[in-house]
Amino acid sequence: MFPRQLPLDYRWPDNFSLSHYQDVAEPPLLPLVQAQAEGTSEDMLLYLWGAEDTGKSFLLQAAAQHASDQGRAVMYLPVPELLQWSPDVLDGLETLDLLCIDDIQALSDDSVDPRWPEAFFNLFNRARDAGKCWLVSADRTPRELEVPLADLVSRLQWGVVRQVPRLDESSMFRFWADRARDRGIVLDEDVQQFVMRRAERNLPALMRLLDELDEESLVEKRRITVPFIKKVTGW
Repeated sequence: MFPRQLPLDYRWPDNFSLSHYQDVAEPPLLPLVQAQAEGTSEDMLLYLWGAEDTGKSFLLQAAAQHASDQGRAVMYLPVPELLQWSPDVLDGLETLDLLCIDDIQALSDDSVDPRWPEAFFNLFNRARDAGKCWLVSADRTPRELEVPLADLVSRLQWGVVRQVPRLDESSMFRFWADRARDRGIVLDEDVQQFVMRRAERNLPALMRLLDELDEESLVEKRRITVPFIKKVTGW
């Protein structure tokens, strides 16, 4: 049975590619993520943990797109958004080749319906029995999760657990420039240098800035220049 349609659109954005990620981990993360996306890993589960601004969500969404490009059935599930629905939305998802489950630490919140951890636990077992793969992210290790279901925490320790390190500054801004190029935005060197001097040093803030500049440039039909950035941001 193919899984029912989820009540929200959990598709990943276009043009997310694993090749865009600036891999500074040692040993590198990308071979593990790519193997999980392609179904060539010997492990059912790859668990990635790290701080908020390390690009975990990008990795999961890029992996989902890569898996889809390979003809695999895949779904990206941002857990904090998913929790507004009933746990029965997970029914049938074990038929998918890959589930990319983002921010699973959200299950630790005291306000979460206790049926959710149980639903994920049962889904894990069904997916394992079906020979499917999971790619999971969190802001802490599995052992540090405060999910009120020890069996689920135990399952999340069965696979490969790797930390996603923060990108250094040059890698972070190179990533940002690559994402701009994917949107057809040409950034002159003076623009990139200006942003590097003024912008916050974290990926979510940089991506919000890119979204804002992209939207405003389309509205005003203007190229993104230093004066334009000053006008939009007030810098």
